Amino acid sequence: MESVTVDNGPITLKVSVAGKGPLILCVHGWPELAYSWRHQLGHFAAHGYQVAALDVRGYGGSSKPREIADYTLRALASDVAAIIDQLGGGSAIVFGHDWGAPISWTTALLYPRKVSAVALLSVPYIPLGGMSFIDMMRSLYQDRFFYQLYFQGEGIAEGDDPFTDNNLIRIAKLQIGKILPFDLEQCDIGNHVGADQLRVILLPVGQRHRDLCSIAGNVVIGENESVRRNNKTRTESLHLL
Repeated sequence: MESVTVDNGPITLKVSVAGKGPLILCVHGWPELAYSWRHQLGHFAAHGYQVAALDVRGYGGSSKPREIADYTLRALASDVAAIIDQLGGGSAIVFGHDWGAPISWTTALLYPRKVSAVALLSVPYIPLGGMSFIDMMRSLYQDRFFYQLYFQGEGIAEGDDPFTDNNLIRIAKLQIGKILPFDLEQCDIGNHVGADQLRVILLPVGQRHRDLCSIAGNVVIGENESVRRNNKTRTESLHLL
């Protein structure tokens, strides 16, 4: 695997590349990097493809313009098109995960001759409607936590320490408080040393939803006896739904 740079006007994009052959271009989601696709790069390179994954503008080793207007889907799609031109000779299969999915389908819509196929992971195609997505989320999550709304105001997330016990409980309550039939303040909070260094909130033993696990921010919520017995149990042992 090698790292190359692709210029799209004033924007410089860091791109990881492996293999030789027709181009597959992988577009990551939030908050990720090209590194998220490392296993796919190796797999498809071994099957005769040139596989590339970019750090989307604003992430990792790519340019990070300050203006919001520099992050429109049209602008992000132009980055993908520039990489297709430089690495794929003007044609590529595009994989998009999470936020990378709308970037990928927008690229296909704006540059249909450059994209031979699209694979959308976790986010299906959603055509434009009468209300913007962010306004829709404001309506749906008026009294609940939604990460995209949390990051809308500059300086809010930057000034908040999410890793204090109070904020872990606050975020968890905002995220799933309406579906759990007990008060999260009554739960034990402990450190769980695992692959991803996640903080764990353990639900009380015997609760009806003792097998329910949910991720809220960097919090794993769920009951797991092996974690209670040994706080060094790996995160893979948690039963995540």
